[in-house]
Amino acid sequence: MVASINSPGIGSGLDVKGIVDKLVAIERRPIDLLQQQQTGIQSRLSSFGLLKNYLSNLSDAATQLSDPPLWRTPKATSSDATKLSVIATDGGSASGGNYRVEVSQLAQGQTVASSAVADPKASLGSGTLHIELGRWPVDGSAFAPQADKPAVDISLAPGQDSLEAVRDRINGSKTGLSASIVTDATGSRLVLHSADTGENQGFRITVQAAADGNPASDGLSALAYDPANGTGGMRLTQAAQNAQLTVNGVEITSASNLIDGAIAGAKLNLLKAGGDAVSVTLASDSDAIQKAINGLVSSYNDLAKYIAGQTKYDAASKKGAPLQGDAATLQIQKALRKALADPTSASSVFPRLLDLGIKLGADNTLTVDNTKLQAALANPTELSRALSARGGDDVQGDGLALRFRKFAQTLLGTDGLVSTRNKALGEASKRNLDQQATLESRVTSVQARLLHQYTALDTKMSALMGQSNYVNQQMQMLLKQGS
Repeated sequence: MVASINSPGIGSGLDVKGIVDKLVAIERRPIDLLQQQQTGIQSRLSSFGLLKNYLSNLSDAATQLSDPPLWRTPKATSSDATKLSVIATDGGSASGGNYRVEVSQLAQGQTVASSAVADPKASLGSGTLHIELGRWPVDGSAFAPQADKPAVDISLAPGQDSLEAVRDRINGSKTGLSASIVTDATGSRLVLHSADTGENQGFRITVQAAADGNPASDGLSALAYDPANGTGGMRLTQAAQNAQLTVNGVEITSASNLIDGAIAGAKLNLLKAGGDAVSVTLASDSDAIQKAINGLVSSYNDLAKYIAGQTKYDAASKKGAPLQGDAATLQIQKALRKALADPTSASSVFPRLLDLGIKLGADNTLTVDNTKLQAALANPTELSRALSARGGDDVQGDGLALRFRKFAQTLLGTDGLVSTRNKALGEASKRNLDQQATLESRVTSVQARLLHQYTALDTKMSALMGQSNYVNQQMQMLLKQGS
């Protein structure tokens, strides 16, 4: 008897591996089809991901064009930017205005300087500086402390009572003052300045006795400033005062040189007092509006081109793009065209995009007629209504840009068409992978079973072939003996 052979096919010559591989390949055909389907699903998921980005860009552009700040923030100019600069703010109007501004006085804080000392590191004597913020009258009498700003005490111990130490202690505490040392040929001076501007930012400094009961030294007393009581060696170099100006003849005072509220839609930054009046002009910011309109057109065209590319059919290769024939994409394309065609009732002057110079071309992209657009920009009130009006329950009353914003945001919402389509494709992908895993498990079992069966057949055939060879040998021997 011939022993069984462990390598399939070697003993019998039967191609066990080839037979099993071909049979398993037949079993794997459903998996191959599922893998092809998975490739298509992933391609559509990727395409919808990019579609979502293009819709987000359209939403952002439409939001910028439909939001009130674009229309309420005018372009502000000053006839003399060295005397007065203008900062446009939200809260103006499309119509703007012209204003005549005269600045007679700038707001400033109080500044005092000490007498010069030879060595800024030398001791001035220990004690306490009592600092109060408030208002000095013009004659320098009857200081009025600020009720909401408590006085601050700066204690100076022996060894820590130099001019430099006083500067550092004041700058490191919440006194409302800034301190510096100015040095020239005569020596070093301590200069104190109000941190803020306005007539209520004046200050008074008194010197209290040292902690040991000895009176403060003359050196430290020289840092006092209290002209109402005739004490102190500090000299006033600049008095605290409010800004004074007129806007179209109306008198205005301010503790700051940045004036907010005098002109709706603008802040005035006062830089120089006196001289001729400055003309301030507020007008619709047509440059910003035109840029926003072009941004919307560009975003729309990017989306339209992308959809066209993703839904086309290539006759040469006889293949369709990933979203070719996709119902959701075709629905979005149709809704886009409708948004372009439907007029708005918000403006009787510019009811359609075409009235603004924006027209749809043969390739489904938009072009801008700049001559027509410039004419529309000259009428900012109606243009604002046409693009950004809010119709409430009346959808027809929505501005054209607002309509695109709502269109994109609806598609991108949790229950929107793009989101639900993405979710459905994701679920289809998961089901496909689950089916592949189930079939892979089945194929593995079939492969093991076939290999076992054909290996057994190989072993049986090998044994039969051994027996056949043995019989042949015996017959040959008998024939020879008979001869």
